[in-house]
Amino acid sequence: MMSPEQQAVRRSGIGASEAGAVLGLSPWRTPGEVWAEKVGLAESQADSDALAFGRRVEPLICDWYGERTPGVALLRAQTLVDPHGRPIFATPDRIASAGAGILWLVEAKSTRSCDPGAGWGEEGTDQIPDVYLVQTAVQMAVKGLDRCDVAALDLSARRLRVYTVRRDPDAEARIMDALAEWWARYVVRREPPPATPARLRFPRQERDDLLPAPPEALLWLDTLKRVRDERERIDAAEKEVRAALEECIGGASGLDGGATGRVTWKAGAPRHTTDWEAVAWAAGATDALIAQHTTTKPGPRIFRPTWPALKAGGER
Repeated sequence: MMSPEQQAVRRSGIGASEAGAVLGLSPWRTPGEVWAEKVGLAESQADSDALAFGRRVEPLICDWYGERTPGVALLRAQTLVDPHGRPIFATPDRIASAGAGILWLVEAKSTRSCDPGAGWGEEGTDQIPDVYLVQTAVQMAVKGLDRCDVAALDLSARRLRVYTVRRDPDAEARIMDALAEWWARYVVRREPPPATPARLRFPRQERDDLLPAPPEALLWLDTLKRVRDERERIDAAEKEVRAALEECIGGASGLDGGATGRVTWKAGAPRHTTDWEAVAWAAGATDALIAQHTTTKPGPRIFRPTWPALKAGGER
């Protein structure tokens, strides 16, 4: 939850999570609802069930993303204001770092499905719903980073899918200018906004560098699919057996099965971690000082296969 200071900032501008609604891209909120809150005609809306669920699973999604991104630490972020003085702010879910360097932003989402019909595309691309694309653009503009990973929990498939959005200066300028203009015209003048604002359009990453798969690659792709399906089956079986053993152990430290084997379930040594981002903010570090000690490194090349979804009757 946001601190009182963060809530005060929220009332003084447009947040990254509100940007899509302001621009008419949100399926959940209208520009008029955001406007009514900003001018004090309505109280901030209580979390819906979907939003409350999203808040609760955010740590799980970030932990899962961290497991899939070894060597990267995920830091909690403070509320950041636009460095150019526009009434725009952002509170990213996490900031990825390695050593003393800040790498990119991470945004956690949960969705019923990552199907194309819901606005999602191929993993590793920026094929995400426009409302989230605007949110990540604002976050990158405010933080001054060139990449934001969107970790999406696909509830229907029970999978984590990771998308990567790269900073687009042209789209960013259009978004930030439109938000600043909206604030100046409607909030400052207290003029109700139109119910259906002009929608912004955003080009997506083109995937025109894919080679036709030779026959031997088709064999390996099919084999990889079968191997991964088998691994998922084994992982599920292992979790079920482990849960049964943990129930048998209860409050003890383990079980001794003699020649069959033994299993222990004990608390490990405590670990100490330091949130250096929070330390820097608490010590009064400025954005300029943080930028001075921030390095950007190219991201790793990610191997991520996908397979066509099965249609009715078992065909792809």
